[in-house]
Amino acid sequence: MADPKNDTDFFWQSKYNSTVVDNKVVQMVDGSDALANHGRQVISFQHVPSGQEVFFKAFITAFNESYNCDWAPEPVFGRTDPIYLFKGNQRQISLNFQVPAASEGEAYENLGRVQKLIQFLYPAYHGVAGTLKNTLEAVAANTIAQSPLIKLKVMNLLASFDHFPGYSEGVHAASSEQDLYDGYTSDAAATYGALGAIQSLQVNHNLAEKGSLEKAPNTVLPKSIDITITFAVIHQKTIGWEFNNKGDMVPTSTAFPYGVYLKSDAETPDDEGKYFNERIAEIQKTEENRQLAQAVIDNAKARYMGMGGEGRLKRDLKKLGKGKSSEYETERLMAYAGTEGGWDEVVDILS
Repeated sequence: MADPKNDTDFFWQSKYNSTVVDNKVVQMVDGSDALANHGRQVISFQHVPSGQEVFFKAFITAFNESYNCDWAPEPVFGRTDPIYLFKGNQRQISLNFQVPAASEGEAYENLGRVQKLIQFLYPAYHGVAGTLKNTLEAVAANTIAQSPLIKLKVMNLLASFDHFPGYSEGVHAASSEQDLYDGYTSDAAATYGALGAIQSLQVNHNLAEKGSLEKAPNTVLPKSIDITITFAVIHQKTIGWEFNNKGDMVPTSTAFPYGVYLKSDAETPDDEGKYFNERIAEIQKTEENRQLAQAVIDNAKARYMGMGGEGRLKRDLKKLGKGKSSEYETERLMAYAGTEGGWDEVVDILS
């Protein structure tokens, strides 16, 4: 089990401030900690330029998706309706969640987590030399090295769909409906989030409605913080439709966007669904390769097993040792070594 004091995504309400009564630390049980730590019901963010991550408990109040299809209408003389040309599709996420505190220590940590998320909105810079303005003092300047792209993961509802188990190993047609259901899992790691850009982030500290905790003079900790995010997803793979080997139109990414496979989506074995002439062509190719291999063996026997064959074998082995053999000559030697007694003869010559 991870050390709660050193694990940044471990939720423990008394991590930063323990409650002490009669010189004893009082441990408060918080059910939301268990859901986050063991059930991994969390919202994950990763700042792509730095690789840093921040996690929040999944107190989600709203999660909405919109797919904005961009069509360009082209009016045509004599037609009632224009011709519509497809230009693109943008997936946008609207996410609202709460960051409540069960203790003063958790309120402090929550403020730090929100602080890190806000920092993720800013890019990575390269420092450059300043310019001189009538003085010997340099004017500091920076250039943007990387844009602040984000990976956002909302459990299985928003993720890089290729991280789901069925994507990498494929789903066989023989898989039952129960197998498909049992195999549907998700990893909480932020690196598996969907790539995109945070277009807006709103932070409501709820000081009037929920109140705050007074830590020290002029220092307060919000009891509950509301976060509202608008996130534009960047598709990392081509999403669309294509023809399969049976001539049917199928999606290029069956698991997009939630990683769910239904029985009708299960992949068929490589030899199923092929046209009859495709299977015949593969059989013919296999037979052709076998005949070519046999021809090499016959040629090797004729060269090395007849009169003067041992001398030719010595010369060819010497040529091979100098790296001057052609691909076919090398293949012929290997074929002869594979015949009965051929390898023993090669060893005798080399020794």
